[in-house]
Amino acid sequence: MKLSSKIFLGIYIPSIVIIISIVSILIYSTFNNELKLESEKNIKEFEVIVENLESNIDEETSYYKLITYYQNHFKKKNIYFEYYSNKEQVFNSGKLNLNNKDLLNVKENKYNLIIEEHNNKHYVFISYQVDEDILVYKKDIERVYENYQKNINLSIT
Repeated sequence: MKLSSKIFLGIYIPSIVIIISIVSILIYSTFNNELKLESEKNIKEFEVIVENLESNIDEETSYYKLITYYQNHFKKKNIYFEYYSNKEQVFNSGKLNLNNKDLLNVKENKYNLIIEEHNNKHYVFISYQVDEDILVYKKDIERVYENYQKNINLSIT
């Protein structure tokens, strides 16, 4: 092999490796940022829902009654809920069930968040303590993972 070919390959191959590495880091960084933003957006949305529910609570109306009453409204927005009393599920507006029961260990005035995969789709689950019970918010966030996969596919081609 000629010296010029060795020099060319010695520069070309490391350059390609560096470019691929940088693109991979950028794609993963973008995915993490998008996932973080989506999680924050869902927490904010759930906070608004909880505040609205709290403003409608009275002596005759419970969170459970309100959630069951408004479930069709939330389903139109692809938002689903689970309601737990004494860590036992008493209501589920969707077909999914929370797998990680650690999410039910909620501190007062704090939101817990976890992302789970169900049937090859990703969902965000957010829990919050309402009175003595736990309300769990569920929403499909597969779009974030689809964008990540699209970015990977684009970088390969």
